[in-house]
Amino acid sequence: MSNTPAKTDDPTSSVIALPGDLGDLIPTMDDLGVSAGLLASMTPTFQMSGPSSTTFDVPELLHDQLGKSADEIVGVPITSIRQRVRWEPGSELGDAAPTCRSHDGKTGSGEYTDNVVRECATCPAAQFGADGTAPECNERAAVIVVLKSTLDPVVVSVPVTSIAHVKRWAAGLTLKAGKGLPSWMTVLTRFTLDVRPLKSGKKVAQFVIENIGVAEGPLLNAARTDGYQAATSFRDSGEHVADSAGAESVADSGPQEV
Repeated sequence: MSNTPAKTDDPTSSVIALPGDLGDLIPTMDDLGVSAGLLASMTPTFQMSGPSSTTFDVPELLHDQLGKSADEIVGVPITSIRQRVRWEPGSELGDAAPTCRSHDGKTGSGEYTDNVVRECATCPAAQFGADGTAPECNERAAVIVVLKSTLDPVVVSVPVTSIAHVKRWAAGLTLKAGKGLPSWMTVLTRFTLDVRPLKSGKKVAQFVIENIGVAEGPLLNAARTDGYQAATSFRDSGEHVADSAGAESVADSGPQEV
């Protein structure tokens, strides 16, 4: 996708007309050597403001347009991403950084693995104990969304308490795609948070997802261009260590009770 501004002779246009072929001198991402992994890490990430908050923290890059917090996220979902994250057992919320992270749910690394990439499926931290004890490593998820308000591709980080709901929603979209109905890269969706009790009785914020229409015009075009590029950047980055490109998309809000 070219990033060269269009030339125009229309004095009412907001697009700046560049003289001659000056626009051709503007470097592309490929010219700058920006890898898929780096591009993935540059994608702004929305996270819950706290375990019992009903607002999202807006990424700093979008503060000018959206403010520092948002009650909802409205846009077109492009794809979902599986992730995993491990905190040291006994860590309190916000006390420490994860000791291992994976932004694809397949391989990860960090302090826990001595920074050696390890397969999540066979990692001891991802296994249930003989007595049924939950794994030390929590499954997480993220959804890549193109915002209706700014047309920017962003990452919406999903905490462990909402994974089951997000999986059901994602499966529903995939089923619709198979039937030729509006689905990924097409359906307009609203993400909000609602405080609900867990089985333990503890109340935490959980995702509420509503499909509210079908994208059109510039939003649909942005989903199929910039959104697609962001999704393929995550897929093609090939980096899974804790400080790698894309790792910041894993929610660092701390351990959460299921």
